[in-house]
Amino acid sequence: MRFSIGLAYSPPEHYVPIAKAADEAGYHAIAVSDHVINLEELKTPYPYTPDGSRRWEPFTPWRDPWVSIGAMAAATERLNFFTNVYVLPMRNVFHVAKAVGTAAAISGNRVALGIGMGWCEEEFDLMEQPFRKRGARADEQLEVMRKVWTGEMVEHHGDFYDFPKLEMNPPVTAPVPVYVGGATAMFIDMSERIEQRLPWFIGAVILLSVLLLMVVFRSIAVPVKAAVMNLLSIGAAYGVIVAVFQWGWGRSLFGVDESVPIVSFLPMMLFAILFGLSMDYEVFLLSRIREEYLARRDNDSAVIEGISATARVITSAALIMISVFAAFALSDDPTIKMFGLGLATAVLVDATIVRVVLVPATMRLLGDWNWWLPGWLDRRLPRFDLEGEAALAGLDADADADSDEDRREPVLVG
Repeated sequence: MRFSIGLAYSPPEHYVPIAKAADEAGYHAIAVSDHVINLEELKTPYPYTPDGSRRWEPFTPWRDPWVSIGAMAAATERLNFFTNVYVLPMRNVFHVAKAVGTAAAISGNRVALGIGMGWCEEEFDLMEQPFRKRGARADEQLEVMRKVWTGEMVEHHGDFYDFPKLEMNPPVTAPVPVYVGGATAMFIDMSERIEQRLPWFIGAVILLSVLLLMVVFRSIAVPVKAAVMNLLSIGAAYGVIVAVFQWGWGRSLFGVDESVPIVSFLPMMLFAILFGLSMDYEVFLLSRIREEYLARRDNDSAVIEGISATARVITSAALIMISVFAAFALSDDPTIKMFGLGLATAVLVDATIVRVVLVPATMRLLGDWNWWLPGWLDRRLPRFDLEGEAALAGLDADADADSDEDRREPVLVG
């Protein structure tokens, strides 16, 4: 196990003594924090406290990280150093490359570059660096620095930097480790993980739903249709979120001033919630239709009766859910706005276009094929008498028996 010491908020005169003591005690590294200036008032809220206030007091000393690392490296032999974190896109890329390369040479390659993307737009403005697209610019900055650290004649032609052949010496004799910290790095890792797992998650949910509906309704068409219809309403929610928050369509209506990236976990969370809500409406409607079909064996009448009996309930429940979810869209938090708008859109589409129009229309067109299930599959699937088939069959048998009793001829006895 390795131990490091963070020097954030520490008095500058303590840096070198702490480094010497840590070196003698066998610590692995010292972390140096970074801020260039500290404005009295900020419009940008600090992202790591609930109220947006900064964790440090005015006049907190912030030493230049690389000057500090150079001083501590000269006073130690084994101790490593890294920045925690250094706001890379706020700097001139050549200044950073020279400072890090010099620190690596002085320390004998005992430095690592810990970077963050930065949160304070005012600080970027004072450093005369654009705040927008800072993540993409940081990627290219790392590419440029790795080139110039070779000490050879190099050139670069990219989106943010374009320069002819040049060299920067002395070269860095060993690779400088680069670590990305802050909320940005966390969301990148989360996004990549979700991107890998999302297709498996969606596929598993759909497959299990189809199997369960197949067992309950003894049908192939009904479960497949239910899954497709649910995906339609969820897709509509995704489309509206992208149109409003990324393309800017009508964003002023929701209090959004500029394009906002969609949070990585939102598609997965929306899918889980909306698929459950949509399937709830679907089962409620199909249960009533199935009940009528078992009683009458007339698909058209069953669809008409099922829609007539459930449409008001579904619409009323949907109005309640839409009202609740629409209230989320009034929040100041863009993520909560996305959830509210997506959920409200999906429920609106599901309860109107899908449940009241598409579902009955497709069931009317399919006719008795709605309830077809191959015999071999029917024998292998377990049976759950959720719709009262056994009771209906019993009623039919009793009715037949009563009819036979009525048709018997009287017989004289005695």
